[in-house]
Amino acid sequence: MKFYRLTEDEVEMLQGWIDDDVTMTLEAMRQRVLQEFQKDICLSTVKNYVERFHYTYKRIHLIPQAADTEALWEERRQYALWYATQRNNNRKLIFLDETGFRYKPCSSPTKVTT
Repeated sequence: MKFYRLTEDEVEMLQGWIDDDVTMTLEAMRQRVLQEFQKDICLSTVKNYVERFHYTYKRIHLIPQAADTEALWEERRQYALWYATQRNNNRKLIFLDETGFRYKPCSSPTKVTT
């Protein structure tokens, strides 16, 4: 199947779909373009159009309902108050983060010759 570019009107419609539903995935946009305009474009093309709008991509993380209770909000408020008093007393706090990450060192820089 041949890939087509979108017209400016179609690009405006694409932007409108995103504005109406910010949870829309690139695949959903691609499918909607196919359905509405009968044009089969690849995901990278959709991504390129979306980048023209200066929108950023974010992963959606659902918060479990148990993490959004009045008791938890009160506990967070108490922690914030405690933290503020520690800073006001010139206490030094050290934070340890257990978040996992992958470290990949850069390769050595390449020489540029002129």
